[in-house]
Amino acid sequence: MTTSPHLPNHLIHELINTTRLRSDGDAMVLLALSGKEPFSVFRYVIENRAIACADRSNISIQCLPFTCCTISIKFVLEGSKRLTNRFVRELHVLNPGSKQLPLEKITKLMIRRYAQPFTSILNSWTDLEVFRMCDITDGASDDFFDDFVNTSLPNLRKLDIELTLNGCNKLMTLKTPLPFPEDVGFHFIVADSGIFGSPTTFRNSLTNNALSDSASVQTFPNVKHFTATVQIWTDMTAEVLDQISAVIKCFTGAETVKIGIYHHHESRRNDIAGVVILHEWLRDTSFAIPVEVFCEELVDITAYDGPYDNVYAELKSIGYEEDCHPTRHIIEKEYGNIKLIHSIDVFGGYEFSDED
Repeated sequence: MTTSPHLPNHLIHELINTTRLRSDGDAMVLLALSGKEPFSVFRYVIENRAIACADRSNISIQCLPFTCCTISIKFVLEGSKRLTNRFVRELHVLNPGSKQLPLEKITKLMIRRYAQPFTSILNSWTDLEVFRMCDITDGASDDFFDDFVNTSLPNLRKLDIELTLNGCNKLMTLKTPLPFPEDVGFHFIVADSGIFGSPTTFRNSLTNNALSDSASVQTFPNVKHFTATVQIWTDMTAEVLDQISAVIKCFTGAETVKIGIYHHHESRRNDIAGVVILHEWLRDTSFAIPVEVFCEELVDITAYDGPYDNVYAELKSIGYEEDCHPTRHIIEKEYGNIKLIHSIDVFGGYEFSDED
């Protein structure tokens, strides 16, 4: 390793970040090899700001600046890329490949879509601490569950999985439960079509797979922190909300539970009915521990005939208040040990004028 004149630490950070922001991986590595302090800064930046993105056996390195956009790091020299790969700790996989990836230690892994091979990938990263599995279709869920049960992740502390509501119900009734870590997050989508097929199929999935009616539901007392993110692209119904309740009650040892519900829909004449159903669900549901529920509702009134003022008036009559704008309303309310924050944003159609 060559030696360079001593530079103040903040200038080393600035130079490393400049080469990173310019996507010049070779220059960044050359600077890192100029001394002990630059190498330490380089290693910290790669371990904490770099992400390896793999599509089968092809790997690119993305770096996170202090904005939401990633920057692709380019390399001409193979040695520069290999040295950088040594310190990458986060991996995003688009399509799993059959070859071993040239990465030494991965602690955070996201797979964008479940596909084989799978177990071999996870078994390669015994240091894995955070794992997110996205887009588990109903057709692939059984294979995923089998693979995960047969995978050893001794250091896993957080698991996030994205699946359909039907897949979630299957997961909670497996004969051999998944080996969950202490921190678990579920992400699932509820829709009339696409995810579940036809509306009839969707309704049957709620009826035939209701956890509350099953005697074989597993419980997970080792999970201490549970979060659920639910995207609803259909009506807010009691059946859907009851399914969420049943899932929460499976985590009998949870110390914290947070539920995020994102309900996007076109306006209907009975929009207020969905709001009432939400409050009735919380009023009639009891949990053994405190539960935080955040519901964000986005309503498209483009096709609504006339102003939406009557709905706003109904919302205000049950406790909602305007929040910064006449088309946004919010309520904060507690039902026993359940804390609700529900915001409703309306867009399209009738707009308020400056005089309103």
